[in-house]
Amino acid sequence: MRYLIFIIIFTSVNAIGSTLNFNDKEQIFNYSSYHEASKSGSYVRFDMNSSLLGFITAHFSGYAKNFKLNWMSNGYVVKDLQIIIPVQFMDTDKDSRTEEMQVDCLEFSKFKNITVKINGPIELKKGKVPVVATATIRGKESTLKFKLTLEKLLGQWQVSSQLPVRLSDINILNPTIAKGLASFDENVRILFNFRIKN
Repeated sequence: MRYLIFIIIFTSVNAIGSTLNFNDKEQIFNYSSYHEASKSGSYVRFDMNSSLLGFITAHFSGYAKNFKLNWMSNGYVVKDLQIIIPVQFMDTDKDSRTEEMQVDCLEFSKFKNITVKINGPIELKKGKVPVVATATIRGKESTLKFKLTLEKLLGQWQVSSQLPVRLSDINILNPTIAKGLASFDENVRILFNFRIKN
């Protein structure tokens, strides 16, 4: 009888989560400078290496000074989580390098935004959740597989992840082919951390 009672309660809780109406949510993060973005607890960051003439290498981190989140939630589950990053607000803290990334790598004049969409559903509970996302960069889609880390802090859900990717795998051009002088390393580490409300 105790097992029967447990099963009934467990099913009822999940039924509540699946039948509650989903509401559209939106959150915008906007920073005035590279420094402010780098000090914020909510960020989209990318770690890269660049080289000059093939032997002078520098490590750097870039940040999105502006990005937007869209998602749907019923208080128990999140779905259709989308991260939208305007290319013009991606900053590497060095003007010439930022311009090269925006113009030569991401073709900002043609493609204004980078989007990453995780369809879900994602159950809101503490732990790591494997997800499949679709990234749209330079108008082309690519599939990313990684894990989200969820943790509840001050009544909000903190969502974070980091994933290694290659530029060519996510449709980002490497300007060394065209210019032959400076280039970005193919290997990039993308990190993000933000809080969302139920």
